Amino acid sequence: MDKTPESHPVEMLLAWKQQRKAAVEAALGIAAYATREQARAAIEPFARQNRHIHQTIGPDNDYRFDPNAEEAAMWEREVVATIIPNLHHILRIIDANRELLTDDEKDVVAAFRSHIDGLTHRHLGAGGLRASRYPAGMEDLFA
Repeated sequence: MDKTPESHPVEMLLAWKQQRKAAVEAALGIAAYATREQARAAIEPFARQNRHIHQTIGPDNDYRFDPNAEEAAMWEREVVATIIPNLHHILRIIDANRELLTDDEKDVVAAFRSHIDGLTHRHLGAGGLRASRYPAGMEDLFA
């Protein structure tokens, strides 16, 4: 309990919190952009890398009929080492630029969060059920 709340008004505390958040985001290379095009450009390298991995060794390829295939092990490794970290990085960029999203895009981002949570739980947690599919609207985010 603060003994002198008047010395630290809510506005000051919120400003400090925002400054700290901005400093952390800057240290992580996360920025708030002025335009949707800039936000899209920041996301694109991570999305492109994930698309390439999914297209080449993702679970929708022919090896899905042979769970002992080398590609299955490669996919599991890439999901943990690359896909999930990239998804979290994309989400941090989106969160830093939330004010640039349309209402429809905010719904897509909610589905994206569920996708990330499910994928993370499946591959880094207790396993279990399939994660929800990557939301189709993500391809057009900030476009």
